[in-house]
Amino acid sequence: MSTLENPSPSQSQNLHAIEIQLKQWQQLFNPHDPSPFRQRDLDRDAAEYLLECAKEAKKKAELDLKIYLPQEQINPKLESLIQEAIQHYFSYEEELGLKKLKDLLAQGRLFFITGFLFLSLCLYGSHLILTKSSGVFFHILGEGLNIIGWVAMWKPLEIFLYDWRPLRRLCIDYRRLSLASIQVLPL
Repeated sequence: MSTLENPSPSQSQNLHAIEIQLKQWQQLFNPHDPSPFRQRDLDRDAAEYLLECAKEAKKKAELDLKIYLPQEQINPKLESLIQEAIQHYFSYEEELGLKKLKDLLAQGRLFFITGFLFLSLCLYGSHLILTKSSGVFFHILGEGLNIIGWVAMWKPLEIFLYDWRPLRRLCIDYRRLSLASIQVLPL
């Protein structure tokens, strides 16, 4: 599969062309997927290439996918089937990504509640130790409880501050690809 990705100079700033040249239309799809044509998985390399092109495009740009095939392979029915299959594939990937995002945020909420309760207990224990006891050992123990409590909040904060963003961006790119205009053109 040879691939090109060149937005033509005459394009509007809001349209990003992604071009793929194939020797056979079958190169676009996973040969081991027994699903009906419209529901077939894309070839892993083709899907990754399209996703990388979508990531490189401006965030607000619409995607214009052009698939170049030998003239003798092109017919209106094949063009329609390829369009449906690509749109279905990326819509499905978006659904999976949104489910992962939802699960991650639910896990983050559970971790936050657990971490907050643990932090509260640690801070309370630290306060009791530092106010009721004296000595270096008790001071170290009290400060240790403070540190352990805050460390317990690390994972939920990591989820809510950082982990969800790449998943959300991926879902947006899947959505853009599922909505891309798709043309099958002769080589």
